[in-house]
Amino acid sequence: MTSFVAKQCPSVDTIEKWVKKNTKVGAKTVFHNEMVIVQNAKNYAAEVGGEFWGSVYSQSQFRHWIKECGEGDEQDKLLPRMHQALAQATTGQAYLMLAKGQAPAPGSYWMQHEWPALQGRVPVTAVNPSKVSETLANWTPDSNWNRDFEFDETAAQETPSLFRELLDGFYLCVELGLIFFSLYFVLMSFICVMDLMGYAAMTDWV
Repeated sequence: MTSFVAKQCPSVDTIEKWVKKNTKVGAKTVFHNEMVIVQNAKNYAAEVGGEFWGSVYSQSQFRHWIKECGEGDEQDKLLPRMHQALAQATTGQAYLMLAKGQAPAPGSYWMQHEWPALQGRVPVTAVNPSKVSETLANWTPDSNWNRDFEFDETAAQETPSLFRELLDGFYLCVELGLIFFSLYFVLMSFICVMDLMGYAAMTDWV
């Protein structure tokens, strides 16, 4: 009788060993918030000569590991372990692509699996993806980077709020309505005057 052996996802240590053996992860690794476009992380990794998720894990390798996991809930363990392994394999400098004024979601891969593996071991520099010259060294979840809305306030001053746009639109409609009503009143007055003049002319003729 053949016994059934349940499949299991590769462990964090197994994935970390694979990363160290098959990739260049170590000195510089670029991580990114879920809201950041992957291309931003790719471009910045190329700029600093580092690695990022897409340069470390190929689709074929992911498919290989997901097959090891088997079916069902076991597959849900793979991505968290891959994120943690990437962070554990980082030994030099970590970069987090994070827009100013934003904070990673508490339940994100970064906060749950990557940051805990880096904290106190590898320095993290926050990088604004829309302007990579804006950085913050030694980032932590409590850094002012998360609560610094100076950039957003400037943009807000340059761009009217939705309420302001609606209010301006309302005023414009009122002004156009008044102009239309005035023109309509003038036109109707003109027609009335012409009718009266015509009536008077007919009376004189009679």
